[in-house]
Amino acid sequence: MKNVTTIHSDYLNIYVTAGVRSKLAGRILLGITVFIGFVLFCYLVIYLDFREMGKASIPIILVPGAFLFFLSKYLLWNFYGQEYLVLNSKTITYYYDYGFFRTNPTTIHYNRLGLRYSITDTFEDESFGRLSFINYNTETNLPEGIYETAVEISENHAAEIERLLEKIMFDEFNEERGFTFLEN
Repeated sequence: MKNVTTIHSDYLNIYVTAGVRSKLAGRILLGITVFIGFVLFCYLVIYLDFREMGKASIPIILVPGAFLFFLSKYLLWNFYGQEYLVLNSKTITYYYDYGFFRTNPTTIHYNRLGLRYSITDTFEDESFGRLSFINYNTETNLPEGIYETAVEISENHAAEIERLLEKIMFDEFNEERGFTFLEN
């Protein structure tokens, strides 16, 4: 699985797009599972006698329906999933694209930003991992995890994000705003 990442900057913001590239066999197996689940759910809805079951029929419909919804969402993520990040000197904004719908953008404010890269996988001699963003509390100066990427990115892309973050963390007077890179 080699995920695709694009990074660009306008020197005020860093724009990161990370796309999921899962294995074909896994996507086919998940697609078959969702199809079978959908057929069974339709069978359940058509042949269930709601008058005889009464209130007990509500969880019988809701539980498999919720299970089918989350499996379908996971299938869309594996086919079309992309994670969008916008980083600047004050906030981190992110949202997810599932191909047919997008989540609402979420913005996280921070005081002093830290970055941690954790290698989780190696593919064709290239390391992939998750990028974690850490805020240092203003009162206690203790680190607090504020965001971790959902899509694994390559070590080279993590280094590029680190380099661009260092650039934007200096204001117009070349005073450091506070940025720390933590290595594992």
